[in-house]
Amino acid sequence: MSKLSLGLLSLTLFSAVTSPCTAATRGVYNRPANVPGTPDGYRVFDISIDFLGQLFGQQLIVQLDSGSLYQDAFGSESPPNPVLFPVFPSLQSDTFVAMGGATISSSADTLVVGGSTEFPQSTGDMQFDTEGIDVAWAPAPGVVIEDRNDFMIARLTLSDDADGWVYLSSASGSERGWFYSQIHNGVLCQGICPEPTTDLMTLLGGATLLARRRCRSITLA
Repeated sequence: MSKLSLGLLSLTLFSAVTSPCTAATRGVYNRPANVPGTPDGYRVFDISIDFLGQLFGQQLIVQLDSGSLYQDAFGSESPPNPVLFPVFPSLQSDTFVAMGGATISSSADTLVVGGSTEFPQSTGDMQFDTEGIDVAWAPAPGVVIEDRNDFMIARLTLSDDADGWVYLSSASGSERGWFYSQIHNGVLCQGICPEPTTDLMTLLGGATLLARRRCRSITLA
């Protein structure tokens, strides 16, 4: 389906588990969410961040080797309108990016600006469909968001057979952090937050060569 252009199982740590991150985005978390109306065969995961300073652009890539992302026919890239939930309950489990909440009532205004520019996995073009995501977004013009914990930035609804990788670039304060996590059997698994170096980008470019037999954390020296 086409999408409009505007608009963490137990607590699982998406960010560094062995060394501190230098970026102002200090933690990334993905939690399974029990969302009414979720279609059979799908699982919902909400991604949140802790950050210091002002929040700026976020970039997300979801690359799937199998399975799919749930994209509701009445949804968009931004959080849904809760007024529609009684009529379209599956809309609650739509995949989207956000600025602080799971609905347009709880999220600050969100500006989707195009495709990612921070990862070698990106083609440079925006993608937001059942096969994958390649998107950049930010608070809408005039919206200032600072110093938050457990701040929701995305909902990913994955099919039970989904396998692949999630890559996140998060800018806040004066720094940008890079994070990634594995998807295995429809579960968003534990990942890392290493230093933002050229070596990291090389490793990210080859991440799909790593074994996908089980969910695990990955540590870089």
